[in-house]
Amino acid sequence: VPYIGLGLSYLKEKISNNDTAIVKKSDWKIVPQYIIGLDLDLPTVTFAGSMEYRYINTNFEFNNEKKDSKYHVFLFKTRLKF
Repeated sequence: VPYIGLGLSYLKEKISNNDTAIVKKSDWKIVPQYIIGLDLDLPTVTFAGSMEYRYINTNFEFNNEKKDSKYHVFLFKTRLKF
């Protein structure tokens, strides 16, 4: 069963610059998630599985410059059905 979803994440980022010792931690913020997934739920099997792809786009400020950050998350999940 394919599905598409939207969600919100509560995210805090730690940004570091490899050239210098500068480390910036962002405040906690709410960012949107875009989700595409596929559920596999067979009636005769006690396990169910799913695959999910999430895309999260957020922005932050580092050294007085606005930066964009994009996350691509792939999830593979298995569930035991009772």
